[in-house]
Amino acid sequence: MKQVRENMTMNNLIKEINGLDLESMNALIPVFNARMKALRSVKQASAKAQFSVGDSVFFTSRGQKVTGKVIKIMPKNIKVETMSGLWKVSPSLLSAA
Repeated sequence: MKQVRENMTMNNLIKEINGLDLESMNALIPVFNARMKALRSVKQASAKAQFSVGDSVFFTSRGQKVTGKVIKIMPKNIKVETMSGLWKVSPSLLSAA
């Protein structure tokens, strides 16, 4: 039932957007961008909270699994020490090893 309600809301929203003029659309762009930035920030913080310095982690680079250890948690990325060197990796791309 929730999915049906969300689809109806989305359809109504799309209809409303299609009815807007250029000036109204231009006014919505910064609002939309600010909301997207806030959502990304929350997602990034949630992903970052899963890791601590010293944790064993892995990520994929060019199709290869890279394993390493968290050595520093920075504002946007996590620094991971691997056999091939240091990597700055987005928390959303890391998994616990």
